[in-house]
Amino acid sequence: MHAVAPLLLVGALSAELIAARGAVIALGDAGVTRPYENHVAYITAKGALQTGLRALAVELAPHVRINMVALGIVADPEADADPLRTHRLATRSPLGRFGTADEVAHVVLALLDATWATGEIWGIGR
Repeated sequence: MHAVAPLLLVGALSAELIAARGAVIALGDAGVTRPYENHVAYITAKGALQTGLRALAVELAPHVRINMVALGIVADPEADADPLRTHRLATRSPLGRFGTADEVAHVVLALLDATWATGEIWGIGR
């Protein structure tokens, strides 16, 4: 699901994306390059998605730009109620804290504005 569905979606929309000279930004996971325990299937799927999107970026260029943002840990108010768990996870980040949805949105918008970028993976919050 984490790999196949986004690739199928981009493939299904490719004609419309080409006509619109569109751009795709997918959300990945920093765990692909810095794995963490108990997430083998998820991280493997995100790695497959990275590879697939880079291949699609070549296939659909120059008409469509396809990029990815590889996220570190982003705050989730529902899941972050346990302060011990929150502290343990936050120590994985060099900044010692979770990212926010607003910070992710800023990076996505910056990548959309980067009109010379395709097939790129921007890592944030690693």
